[in-house]
Amino acid sequence: MQTATVRLPATLALILLGASATAQAQRGDITFNGAVSTVTCEVSFNGVVGNDATVTLPTIASNSLLSGQSGGRTPVVVRIRGADPVCSSNRLAIALNTDRSANLLNGRLRSTGIGVGGGTNAVVALRDAQDARIDLTGGVVLRPVAAAAGGAEFTFSAEYYADSQDAVPGAFQAPLRYTLNYP
Repeated sequence: MQTATVRLPATLALILLGASATAQAQRGDITFNGAVSTVTCEVSFNGVVGNDATVTLPTIASNSLLSGQSGGRTPVVVRIRGADPVCSSNRLAIALNTDRSANLLNGRLRSTGIGVGGGTNAVVALRDAQDARIDLTGGVVLRPVAAAAGGAEFTFSAEYYADSQDAVPGAFQAPLRYTLNYP
């Protein structure tokens, strides 16, 4: 029985070896780093300490809240305090979450219609520290206007706004969730 021997030139053998090396998949590792914090900062809204807040807008006459007009502007000052340096960081943020609790109309808070005779055609509009309208449509992140040792401060305001029609008298309530984001 005869055997035929085929010899490949050295260059062809190297090319074939190189092709098989590049066909191999790349591998690597992904490392996720993070931390779970036990930091608790004290939160106060207009001087009242607590995680939940009630901001009461003044009672205004319905005839002073005609379509396209606003009234009853009320400042909201949120102070964050605590011994941990995180509580006074200028990287703190308050996220206004409109995903579950808020009922929006054109980026403003609509009343949930509490009780009989709930006011209609009025919404609550928010304004930032520079007096610019805050559009809540996509959620908003507020940054502190002041941060110093011992705490940070956020300011904004809330007011009634007659969006498309004159306001109708009645009680008004509009919830909004927030999350305090630590750096």
